[in-house]
Amino acid sequence: MTDLELHVIEPSQETCYSFHNKTRSGGMLSRNFTKGYGPEEYMIRNALPGEYKIMIKLFNSFSRYTGTTAQVRIWTHFNHPLEEIETVYTVRLHKDGDLHPVGVVTFT
Repeated sequence: MTDLELHVIEPSQETCYSFHNKTRSGGMLSRNFTKGYGPEEYMIRNALPGEYKIMIKLFNSFSRYTGTTAQVRIWTHFNHPLEEIETVYTVRLHKDGDLHPVGVVTFT
């Protein structure tokens, strides 16, 4: 009964999210899950140098009094055994429309 949205702000300041799921630099967001926790995935094959700001938005929830918890997993260099890094964040959202920063990934 919860709709969470993944937002990624690319170095160009273009935001990739469910209503703008493909960016000029090649970033793309997977299917938008509106009834539950997803997963929603952002992917970019050739990341431009700079910061990628990862945000999670509580679009809609029936848990207004207790809030909603989301787990966000960030992989860089996915499927490259010597370089792959996974970071896990747990985020608690309370109010519809809340946009919570989760993390930043920087490519040089």
